Amino acid sequence: MTRARLQYEKSRLDERIHLLEGLAAVVDVIEKGDCHCPQKQRRADAAKSLCKRFQLTEAQALFIVDLRIYQLSRTSIEEITAELEEKRRRVAEIERILRSEKALKGEVAADLQRIAGRYRRRSRSKVNQ
Repeated sequence: MTRARLQYEKSRLDERIHLLEGLAAVVDVIEKGDCHCPQKQRRADAAKSLCKRFQLTEAQALFIVDLRIYQLSRTSIEEITAELEEKRRRVAEIERILRSEKALKGEVAADLQRIAGRYRRRSRSKVNQ
């Protein structure tokens, strides 16, 4: 179960990293003031033009198009870079755990302790020996 949880977390982090990399490319250009986007473009057309201009994947372009303009203008490249580094560190940690049987067993033990701590209750029935 722990291995599956770590693999799932890693796949979600990889997806987020992919989106952030595309966002970083676009925000960098916006901060420099080099961006000109027609305001009345349809979502699909705007995504297609982003793909061409910034060499983004469709997922990255749609993520950026779906951001509200005020969110995009308030986002700084430093924030994106910091989040990217945080996500990449976590992915590296997960990969290290998945490669090492000892580290994986340690993670399983930590999971069991968290679960035991969360659901620890005194027994309601009396045990006679």
